[in-house]
Amino acid sequence: MRFRRLIGTMLFALMLASGGGASATASDPARLVKWHLIGNIGLGMTATRIEYSYGSPVKRYADKGLDFRIYRGRGRIGAAYDRGGRVVWVSSESGAYRAPNGFGVGSAIPLGQCHRVKGSCVYRWNGFTLRQGEGGTYVWLGQFRRLGETVKVRLEMTRNRVASIALYVERPHVCYPFY
Repeated sequence: MRFRRLIGTMLFALMLASGGGASATASDPARLVKWHLIGNIGLGMTATRIEYSYGSPVKRYADKGLDFRIYRGRGRIGAAYDRGGRVVWVSSESGAYRAPNGFGVGSAIPLGQCHRVKGSCVYRWNGFTLRQGEGGTYVWLGQFRRLGETVKVRLEMTRNRVASIALYVERPHVCYPFY
């Protein structure tokens, strides 16, 4: 009996030393849920809920109208909060997070055909429109309805591959961290 208790105590101590028996990424699933969730961080969630899963942010930028935090899971995930403490922006540059069909950072997006709109060439893909972003980069922009709100999606490109994914809803008096 004493031997069993000793073995049980040793196994419990070993489990605690190894992180409680769960991997560091157990609360950070490798998922991208169109178009509102990356890992376990989603639009509308509170900081308390996110930090319960991820712990304290590894970086935080706070200023008038901006509260942006970076969390570490399988990759880094950024979240911006409105004044009410709810997520209005979630983004990642990590290829660890994938949609069920495999889409995520690192995925190629074909340019496709030029569509003539008012004399200009416009490229479209799955509800997105290609635009030239800051610094000459290309960005696929789309907007979708979710739970009565318009969710905007920004896919920044490097060559023909997705370099970062950002999901956001616009709120007054909130600065958004376009990177």
